[in-house]
Amino acid sequence: MKIKNDFGLCRVADPRSGERGYKAPVACFIAVFLVFNVNLLRAGSADQFPIGMYGLTMACTNDFPILKDAGFNCVQSYRGFEPLDGFMKECERHGFKLLISPGTSAGPSFNENTMKNFVARTGTSAPLLGWYMIDEPDFQKIAPTDVERCRNALKSTGTKFPSVIVLSDGKSAGFYASTADILMVDWYPIPHLPLASFGTAVRQGRFAAGPDKPVWGVVQAFDWVSLFPRAGRLNASRFPSRQEMRALALLGVVEGASGLFFFVHQDGERLEPITQRGEDWNRLKPVVQELARQAPVLGSPTIWSPVKQHIEKDKLRWRNVLGDEALQAARKRLKEDREGFVAGDYLLVVNTTSEQRASQIWVPGLKDGEVKVDGKDEPATIHNGWIMDDFEPYATRIYGPLPLRE
Repeated sequence: MKIKNDFGLCRVADPRSGERGYKAPVACFIAVFLVFNVNLLRAGSADQFPIGMYGLTMACTNDFPILKDAGFNCVQSYRGFEPLDGFMKECERHGFKLLISPGTSAGPSFNENTMKNFVARTGTSAPLLGWYMIDEPDFQKIAPTDVERCRNALKSTGTKFPSVIVLSDGKSAGFYASTADILMVDWYPIPHLPLASFGTAVRQGRFAAGPDKPVWGVVQAFDWVSLFPRAGRLNASRFPSRQEMRALALLGVVEGASGLFFFVHQDGERLEPITQRGEDWNRLKPVVQELARQAPVLGSPTIWSPVKQHIEKDKLRWRNVLGDEALQAARKRLKEDREGFVAGDYLLVVNTTSEQRASQIWVPGLKDGEVKVDGKDEPATIHNGWIMDDFEPYATRIYGPLPLRE
């Protein structure tokens, strides 16, 4: 897969020695979100950042307390199934918003009457997050016009809930972004592709969607062999590590995702629910718990900011294998104190490589001293306006609130 490098190079000085290095522009943007109604999860707001799990059915409702305790606040189902009322009541009882198919799927088999009857059954107060019109139309070779037809039919019902599609590849987003109210991007690179390619896919989706449309990332939480047994023979069989899932999730946010879902393969036949798979669940659960705790920052607006990085002892390899900066970053602004986080600016940083990197990060106006690193006991040092840190493979950091000069 060939992925174009979006950034150029320029040179900067080392913060201590004065030696010339490289400047790494950060992918930052102003986030503007759609609000469909007061009962709907606001897409990427600090009030509630969507964190969802894929593929739930009525048989999975016994696990709802476990999922809620882990930090999930949304669930997705591929189909309108029976008993629908019972499933929605269980979602409402546990505080989940539901992303569900409207009884039919966009494409050649789309049935408008079936969809209208299904939508009418849900009423106007259902715990819905949105209508999941189709799964990966780009992969299925479903024309954007077919997806648009489904969306128009949904609108004609008067539903107040948004239309949603997920794409298998961000490069196709330009053809489909206008066909839905919310765009999701799934890209599952572990273990056969660079982890950084997930960030590229989300970035492509964000560019296509524009500033006014929410983009949600879908994070890999499965082993490819569970879907395609031949993956084992192709050396593409492994469940992502905890650190990889954490890096994927935060990288999605850095690149513009205002919500995150986790794709978990749990077909009930070959694979039991992930909550019953000890090793896999023990990797996923702490990732979701941490994201849920950090949601006030993750859901806050991203502001443009110049960011420089200097990677010590590794100056010829400061970019990742895709040509982007090894450290990807975004600056968030929390406007008021929220659930353990003090109002101020926060810097999100992801090491997109499997290499250890002693690095320095610069943003304008930093005061020398120390800055808190979320989840760590020890703060990071700020020297000559640079945050000094040592990034382990696929490390993630949230610094803040940043101590800024007035």
